[in-house]
Amino acid sequence: MTKRYYQNAMSLIIIALLFLAAMNFDAKFFYFALGAAGVCVLSGNKIKLNKTAIGYFAFSFLLALYSFSGGVKVMLRFFAYVALYLVGYNFVFFNSQKKAEEQGYLVLVVIALGSYLHFLLNYIINANEGTGRNTIDIWSKEVWNATGQAALACLMIGLAVAWILRPKRKILRLISVFAFL
Repeated sequence: MTKRYYQNAMSLIIIALLFLAAMNFDAKFFYFALGAAGVCVLSGNKIKLNKTAIGYFAFSFLLALYSFSGGVKVMLRFFAYVALYLVGYNFVFFNSQKKAEEQGYLVLVVIALGSYLHFLLNYIINANEGTGRNTIDIWSKEVWNATGQAALACLMIGLAVAWILRPKRKILRLISVFAFL
């Protein structure tokens, strides 16, 4: 197996984990975020830390200590955001400028599609419920307000506007129209 094939496979796994994290699959967002960071480490790339990452890690560590009584699962959740920052930063840092832009765009699209799919699934299961402005989340079964629910669609709607105004392919325009509908 060549190094390029291995790096592409690892990138694909990271993208899949980011999609599942954005979708909050089975209400386990933080597991997928930490998993993506773990795959980043296992892929053989050195993890590049900057001052911002160290600050985020220190802040997450303090929050985790503060929530010690909630258990390990609650403490791990605070490190998911640091993990996502490190994945994004290292995804871009170890690539050329052109490849970094492509990877960044791909990550943006994957996260938008993941959160939008979460939005659509919530919409489908709540379509005939008559819950008013509150909806029940498909994964956690918690009640969400309309503003929180709509926030899941915001990134995809923003991308849809960009794809309508400046499409590279017709399929992007079709996806945009579907996202608006």
